[in-house]
Amino acid sequence: MLILRIALILLLTYSYVLAASPDQLSFADSLAAEGDHYRAITEYKRFIHYQPADPRAAYAQLQIARSLIAGERWLKADRALEKIWSDYPGSSHAEQARQLFAEVAYQRGDYAEAKDRFELLANRQLRRKRQRSSIAWDSPNYKATSRKRHDNISISCKNRLKANSTCLLNAT
Repeated sequence: MLILRIALILLLTYSYVLAASPDQLSFADSLAAEGDHYRAITEYKRFIHYQPADPRAAYAQLQIARSLIAGERWLKADRALEKIWSDYPGSSHAEQARQLFAEVAYQRGDYAEAKDRFELLANRQLRRKRQRSSIAWDSPNYKATSRKRHDNISISCKNRLKANSTCLLNAT
């Protein structure tokens, strides 16, 4: 009987946490939309505290940063943005945080810092683009296609040499 009560309490507690989490985010979003950024920050932090593994935690952290920016708390906003790409590096919000990080310096009037941050952002995006294109070159399909093309050229050249003609490499 005692085990049944404990199981029921755990079940009710767990279901409350799951049911409350969407409401916590929507409540925090509504506070931010009304301009009550400091209370919104508290609600976003509460969500992250109770749901740290939730995929929406990165969104909540980004909203904390946006609320701090709205309140012109620049240094705290910078730290909140850095936390996003360090704690949630694979999330879609990490790139948004990097972009916003550069914009924050511009908004606060630190143009030299903004220039440096935008240059870092551009270089990062360029590196990522190069990495994606190099992955295409390293893909098994590309290697198999080029190996097949190489084999065809070699056979073609051997046939031409047997016929006592010049071997022209032709990659068609």
